[in-house]
Amino acid sequence: MSSMCMRIDITIPDELVKRIKKFRKGVLEINVSKICAKAIKKELDKLEK
Repeated sequence: MSSMCMRIDITIPDELVKRIKKFRKGVLEINVSKICAKAIKKELDKLEK
């Protein structure tokens, strides 16, 4: 991915937020921005075919 980034806000259901928070506080961490960026890129790639 490019080093240039733009900040955007997304809405995530409360139940998903609760699940994400479990991993953001513990030893196992997840990068929500990276996961979202990959998922968005995948969908855009499909649409552009």
